[in-house]
Amino acid sequence: MANVQTEDPTVRRPRPGEAAQIAALLLSALGDKYRPALGGNAEGPLTRLIAQEVRTGARYLVVADDLGVVGTVHLSTADEDGGGTGALARELGVLRTLRAIAAWSLIEPRRLEADLASVDELAVAPRGRRRGVGRALLRACEREARALGKRRLMLLVVWENEPALALYRSEGFSVARRRRFRLARLVFGSRGADLMVKPVGADVGAQAAR
Repeated sequence: MANVQTEDPTVRRPRPGEAAQIAALLLSALGDKYRPALGGNAEGPLTRLIAQEVRTGARYLVVADDLGVVGTVHLSTADEDGGGTGALARELGVLRTLRAIAAWSLIEPRRLEADLASVDELAVAPRGRRRGVGRALLRACEREARALGKRRLMLLVVWENEPALALYRSEGFSVARRRRFRLARLVFGSRGADLMVKPVGADVGAQAAR
């Protein structure tokens, strides 16, 4: 059996050679989000896009075991380099990129506020579940957001994902807004999603350390 730590999985930055594993994990765990937007043949372009993002400093984090990447997350902020759309177009082509942007706009916030960091694409392989991998990645995002001077950590979770909702509640996230999907339900097959937020500012971190 693969050796995954159960109490404190090690979270680290990914290596460029792990991009294919990250892409495969995202497409497997979050296929309901990715495949309607990117189409069925997205693994190759997505791998190259992630490899480029890892090289240029995008905020991906991973947990790995003896078999490879077992969990991954991406943290985004309003002050990131805005070249992601161009990179996506180079990998997927203009038409597929426009389709992806139009599809994702149905479910995701259009703009991040300056004091926010957003937990995107948190995915854990089946062999890493119930072993603290998702929780470790989430807490690493919180530390990263605090180090960047952000005051709030945000995420979007569909109502059908009960395990994720339970995890986020247990980590102190609360529902800021509920969104019932209409057109998005036809595309992604979900009834709606909760926008959840957690305060993570320096003052919050200082209080937690007392």
